[in-house]
Amino acid sequence: MYPWQGDDGFEAMVDALFRPLLDNIVRGELGQFQCAQLVPSCVLIHRADLVRATTASNAPRTNIVRVEQAIDRALEADLASTLNGSYFWKIHFRIARVTLPANVQSAINVAQASYAGVADAKAKVRQARYHNRANRLLAETYDKSPALAKVEELKAIPKGSTVILSGSGKSPQVLAGAGR
Repeated sequence: MYPWQGDDGFEAMVDALFRPLLDNIVRGELGQFQCAQLVPSCVLIHRADLVRATTASNAPRTNIVRVEQAIDRALEADLASTLNGSYFWKIHFRIARVTLPANVQSAINVAQASYAGVADAKAKVRQARYHNRANRLLAETYDKSPALAKVEELKAIPKGSTVILSGSGKSPQVLAGAGR
């Protein structure tokens, strides 16, 4: 079968010539990087010194672009060398997604869940501080205005309750019993 023999011939040529060259080049280019240099979430499972070594010019997206460009150049050159001529030009290789080995992805998932748990706990602590501050302000307000405290007390009585106001003292007493 020859490349010019329709789709099947062209597919056979791609499988026999193009794909092995591409696989070899991709392996070589990607092998120069650590996981965290290509996939941002890998930072969660790598040593801190590697994370500090990752700069803006060495960030995952920048590295992916570098890999794509290196593959473009190497593939075009290797194909020309293998075929004894330039039959393919302006090759543009794009990395659509990086799939990690299952054990690495699992470790990342665990780390992300842990970080999410920490963030959730921090948010709950912050929320508790706000509730505490609000409760202190409310208590101060009720101390300054007992009448307001009494109004809030009345509003808190369950619906359907029987309310009896007793005016025997300085401030009326409220007796609330369960309704029917």
